[in-house]
Amino acid sequence: MSKERFATYEEAFQAVDSFMDFYNHRKMHQSLGKRSPAEFMQWIAETIQMYPRTNGPDERICEKKEAILRFKPISP
Repeated sequence: MSKERFATYEEAFQAVDSFMDFYNHRKMHQSLGKRSPAEFMQWIAETIQMYPRTNGPDERICEKKEAILRFKPISP
């Protein structure tokens, strides 16, 4: 958003709300693997469900969880 002046609080609120919707749901972020933040959070939830906790060491699961914690996509 650029600098703008608003006549009312409601007008300003609507502008900020629209920008936040764009930023979180439609803007692709390079640091999130070219995903929107909403898509990235969905990816995290799905990935965690696919790789539940185990009692023994499993390097691939640890690698996936480490990538999730660092917000970096890894190759399949």
